[in-house]
Amino acid sequence: MTYEGLTIQSFWVGDECSDDLLYGMTRADWDAWISRTRTRPAKVELAPITPDNADAVGEIETHKSQERFVAPMAINFQDALVLSTTEGGSTPWFRAIEADGEVVGFMLASAINQHRTTPYLVRLLIDRMHQRRGIGSAALDLFEQWCLDEGATSVEVAWCEGPGSPARVYVGRGYEPTGEIRGGEIFAVKQLS
Repeated sequence: MTYEGLTIQSFWVGDECSDDLLYGMTRADWDAWISRTRTRPAKVELAPITPDNADAVGEIETHKSQERFVAPMAINFQDALVLSTTEGGSTPWFRAIEADGEVVGFMLASAINQHRTTPYLVRLLIDRMHQRRGIGSAALDLFEQWCLDEGATSVEVAWCEGPGSPARVYVGRGYEPTGEIRGGEIFAVKQLS
């Protein structure tokens, strides 16, 4: 379903009044949802963002419930443009994630440069219509290999805790929290081999 709105203090739960999140689905939305591809793609690639695929990248959407963990694409494009000024001289590296030739996700990282010796994965998002197909894991495999090819020995990532958090995915892949918490985000590092 697609988020349609919020009514403040409009829903009674016992003796308390609560906000009510409104979701809806048209027949066309339903048809698109039930006919979406659900199988693991044969090929996942990290593709440069070009005039040919920029519109498709800009249309990537996560589910409303994931927005507290991953910014919408307008903010991701903005962050990619200003990363060098917000992350202490970082070099932005960003790619479209393609599955069998279709744009299905976006990745943003800080690359190695004279100021940064460890790549930092800033964003990873998969469109809500393509989640649970193994695409995120395949994209992370490709990203970690790119880091190794660039001479990195480790990679950093950060996440927020809560329902729907990507924490279990990263921990399951060997990312270990460093103990650093910045802006409510838990920072973690993975040693590459």
